Amino acid sequence: MATPPKKEHMPEAHKAYERSKERNASTLLWRASFIGASTQWAVDTMLKKTRFPQQAYGNCNALLSLVDKYGKERVEKACHMMKTETSTASLQVARNILMNNRDSALGNGEIVSQVPKNDNVRGAAEYSIVMELNANGGKEEQA
Repeated sequence: MATPPKKEHMPEAHKAYERSKERNASTLLWRASFIGASTQWAVDTMLKKTRFPQQAYGNCNALLSLVDKYGKERVEKACHMMKTETSTASLQVARNILMNNRDSALGNGEIVSQVPKNDNVRGAAEYSIVMELNANGGKEEQA
């Protein structure tokens, strides 16, 4: 029976494969705990959202890798915003919060609207005209 090769003699691709086998849900949660409680919540929620936790490993790793680009504090704030505003975790939502600097605006006390501005929204005056028409059976009043 042949003995397996020592890890230091393995090619890089083989070493990477061996390391990938060691990654699991508890490893992802452990890594998230170093960022903060909200990030740990986000990873845990993402893992529980799928039927098989392995399906969420890619998104969880991508969420954790956002730290390299945006830093721990911003990723933690983004995860906290997801938790308080939507009660669900998503890589896309976290990425959008960070790309649009919503986490930074929140820290400055600046109000960040969740409803996009739309010039086609009419307002109370138009609404009252529609209500009058409905009350009159759809007929305009004549003076």
